[in-house]
Amino acid sequence: MRVGGFDGLGREDLVRIIAEQNAALSQANARCTTLEGTLRAREQETAILREQVHQLQTVVATLQREVATLRSSPGGDGESGGGSPRRQPPEWAKPNRPERPKAARRKRAQGYARRRAVPTEQVRHVPERCPHDGTPLVGGWVHHRRQVLELPAAPLRVIEHVILARRCATCRRSVVAKPRLAGVVVGQQRVGIGLVSWIAALRTTGRLPLETIQWLLEARSGLRLSLGGLQSACATVATAGKPLLERWKQEIDRSPVLQADETGWREDGTNGYVWLVRTPTTCLFHRGPGRGRAVAERLLGQAEGTLGTDGYAAYDWYPGLHQRCWVHILREVHELKLQHPEDTALWAWAAHLKGLYQEACETPLALSPPERTRRAAAYEARLLALCAPFLGTDTPQRAPCTWLSRHVTELFTFVRDPQVPPDNNAAERAVRPLVTARKISGGTRSSQGTTVRLALASLFTTWTLRGQDPLLACQQLLASTEP
Repeated sequence: MRVGGFDGLGREDLVRIIAEQNAALSQANARCTTLEGTLRAREQETAILREQVHQLQTVVATLQREVATLRSSPGGDGESGGGSPRRQPPEWAKPNRPERPKAARRKRAQGYARRRAVPTEQVRHVPERCPHDGTPLVGGWVHHRRQVLELPAAPLRVIEHVILARRCATCRRSVVAKPRLAGVVVGQQRVGIGLVSWIAALRTTGRLPLETIQWLLEARSGLRLSLGGLQSACATVATAGKPLLERWKQEIDRSPVLQADETGWREDGTNGYVWLVRTPTTCLFHRGPGRGRAVAERLLGQAEGTLGTDGYAAYDWYPGLHQRCWVHILREVHELKLQHPEDTALWAWAAHLKGLYQEACETPLALSPPERTRRAAAYEARLLALCAPFLGTDTPQRAPCTWLSRHVTELFTFVRDPQVPPDNNAAERAVRPLVTARKISGGTRSSQGTTVRLALASLFTTWTLRGQDPLLACQQLLASTEP
């Protein structure tokens, strides 16, 4: 029999072809064997998964029956209740706020996501080879960006000013150059105004101890300054700011609204007080030997505006308009309520007092001055009527009613003048950093240290109130000082 394609082949060719066909058949059989093993393994895995699915279906059915049983039992979460009865909260616990339906988020005119900073350097991450088959990669596109912020260690700049001398060819006299150091350094210090401002800002705004500032400067710039050098830098700012503080004192005296407060401050182990006078844009600190009326008169004797204070009697002498702090009043009334929790009459009186204050705070700003004056007089009359039944009685509210009746004309000044705040919170917040410092260190060790500390507090607080950068404002102050 003749087969097409094999005509003319010799015996050796036919033997070779048969050997090739046998090798291909052997490879095919090997692949079939491998596929059969894989198929048996897949069938076993499928059987295992079917068994697991059957078990999970059984568990789900059991849980569904339990949920249905719990919902149908009394006290549950369903329509008829279910589960064990819930634990009742104690009587003093505040009830949960009822859930409010969430309104759809209003679309914004612009996005407020964090803006990317302008990069100062760029590191490119490029894949070189395919991780799957090792093929070299070329080209590419920007997939995304990620910014990392880092603060480099700034090396210390030691600027040496070389002053040269020359000899006049005519008179043969030597002429020494006059260094132009205005805006560079103050006095004979070797610390520039930028570094002095930074030290003063860390000490005052940053509220850092001198030892921490010393470590920070050495760690970041390799600069080692003694504690005396740091104190001298702070004293430089305080001395340069004296004319500015005097000018601010005159601004406070002419301000239409001002507030005052005081707190304890020890100096070299001796008790004393720091007094604060504040306007919306200026804040000055002063240490007095005591807490009496004489210090208050020395500070506020030239003031012309409406004075806001707490209930301290040292301010009773003030001849101008006065606004007593309602926050202090309500806080003392609250403490009185805690001392007499069963006195319903006291609690009712306190509620009426707070309601009267809240009503006064809601006075519209658009009212004319005569109408505001009329409303303030009406509130004063209502307050007197609220306190009258308890005057001279043996009740807990007798003392606050007596004080309120005595100072009734100083309680609704904020209704007459909308520029006057009803509280003394601004002064309280301004003095808080010094209160914290006093609790940590106990005060200062000398009168010079107190003067520097309070001058820096006055300068940096006022710059902050005026929306200025305290560090930049301090540099400008020192730059205007004669070197």
